[in-house]
Amino acid sequence: MTLKTFSVKTVSNKSKRAWLCTVAIATIAVYGTGIAAHTSRAADIGASALSAQQVAEKSAAACRMMTDTSSTLQQTVANGYVAGVDGTRQLVWFVECTDAQHIDLSHSLWDAETGKLLCAIRVGARQTTRQSRDLSVARAADVAWQWMRTLGVASTAPSWKLTRRPTLGRHRWHVVMRSTDTTAIVVFDNSTTSLMYISVRKDGATI
Repeated sequence: MTLKTFSVKTVSNKSKRAWLCTVAIATIAVYGTGIAAHTSRAADIGASALSAQQVAEKSAAACRMMTDTSSTLQQTVANGYVAGVDGTRQLVWFVECTDAQHIDLSHSLWDAETGKLLCAIRVGARQTTRQSRDLSVARAADVAWQWMRTLGVASTAPSWKLTRRPTLGRHRWHVVMRSTDTTAIVVFDNSTTSLMYISVRKDGATI
């Protein structure tokens, strides 16, 4: 028997729009993601191939990897779509993950059709100060690659390569890798190598 150490709450239609917009605005403010979040009736946005329970299981695993927590997780799940400036839209699941004390741990965004991770943000992590030597550029690229492999991003496309030299700012590494038609961005802490942010985007995709 598998013991599930998380609970799931599906956001009601009444409160979904406000919650989705809060997550989207936070994402845009911190990382400049050019998306708009919307909700609608299921008939308007289509049925999701991924259930709330399935996406919650994926999110719980990702949250534990990012935060290294053993606490019981509570997750708020909502489906909706993200719309690009050209009017195209993509059906997605938004997940907010908290611990047993309702402290935010992570927010994540998942493709509702494929189940692939599109974006994840670690919430509430303290900004570290320089307590150790800076990682080398080669080591930073290796850490970013390991996070991509751990969260399943590496398998979404073949032949990943650095697009430019990894950069270090405010004690966090910013690494950009690209495959044939996909770009991944990885941000992690220099001292702890804890993941702060990851996103993967195909050329021409809404997000």
